[in-house]
Amino acid sequence: MLNTASAFTTNVFIYPKLFSIYIFLQAFIILFYTKRYSIAYALLLILPILFISTIIGVLLAGGVYFMAQILFTKEPKKIYITSLLAYILFAVVVFIFYYIFRDTNNAQLSQASTLPALNTAYFINIIKIFITTAIRHLVLYAPIILIFGLAVLKSREVLKIFKTKYTLFCILMYLTTLFSWAVLDNVQDAVQLFSNLTTSLIAINSFFVIIYFLKNKNTTKNTIYIIIGITLFFNIHNTYYGLLNNTTSYTEKYKKTIKENIKNISPVGVFMEQKNTKVGAGEAFIFPPNLYIPGQYLNLIGSAYHAVSLSVFDTYSDTPKEQNFLKKTTFYKFVEIQKTNKEFQSIAQSQIDFVKKHKIGYMILTSNIQLPEVWLELIEKEIIDSKTGERFIIFKKP
Repeated sequence: MLNTASAFTTNVFIYPKLFSIYIFLQAFIILFYTKRYSIAYALLLILPILFISTIIGVLLAGGVYFMAQILFTKEPKKIYITSLLAYILFAVVVFIFYYIFRDTNNAQLSQASTLPALNTAYFINIIKIFITTAIRHLVLYAPIILIFGLAVLKSREVLKIFKTKYTLFCILMYLTTLFSWAVLDNVQDAVQLFSNLTTSLIAINSFFVIIYFLKNKNTTKNTIYIIIGITLFFNIHNTYYGLLNNTTSYTEKYKKTIKENIKNISPVGVFMEQKNTKVGAGEAFIFPPNLYIPGQYLNLIGSAYHAVSLSVFDTYSDTPKEQNFLKKTTFYKFVEIQKTNKEFQSIAQSQIDFVKKHKIGYMILTSNIQLPEVWLELIEKEIIDSKTGERFIIFKKP
């Protein structure tokens, strides 16, 4: 579960792909609070077209919300009945579309279509996800909760802003997205069903809450400024601490030499590491191995620089979930295509084929990797870190 921590600090600055979610959610909030409900519901329904991972949160939250309004309120039901039918029709159309144009070779679809064993461990995992998520959000958003608490102590009138339909909608969206992640946790990146939509919604709401309290006479503005300052400090610290911690294990000379030699070559590289390396840990295994790379210093050189694992067939995995993740990695799929085209000879040969075909510029080797002599004709330069024994190989230009 620890490897999902980044999902709880997801934001548009780190993940620009979330930009459309932020725009639509902000528009939805404004329309909702100005009581243009029909447009707000319709606008929210467009979001899954742009970002498919939001579909469960939008449809489930919307469906439950409309049903609750139909069954338990005395307001006119027409808008809720119409909206509910629109959401159901949309769900049917999307299902038919994805069924017709489905990729039968897609690893994630095969995972999703395979029902997990409904045993004690499965239900314990669901409970664990709910509890750990609640704890993390309480910790991460403690400053916002503190600001709210201080305002409530001065005046209980503040509570009125939460007694709205919008609050109900947000709570339903949080619970439904969290539920979908917990139930589909066997699917790779299922956490995104929760993080992409709900974490974005929480971030926007937090901003609005801070603005509200800054304008509210019942709050002490200096206190809010101090809390915001402390929050920003810890967020910036946590963002860069892991990166700096991963780069300080190398000598400065090694990193400097790499930076000087890497500028004019392809930013895409490869890496090899020790056989039977366990990537991730049990159920916390979230990302494919080509995201866990030796040489974290590449991030300091430029965002375009990244390395793909050529060791996926030597990576240790002991659960079906981990094995499915390995099958999605770049090099694994490359080998499978070779086998389909009857071009496969050996993993060692496929590694060389991959480098040549994709015009790879460099390779990172952990200290215990010995390259066969066949690689020598491809190598232009080798840089060795005296501290870790890691080697940075620069290939000859094709």
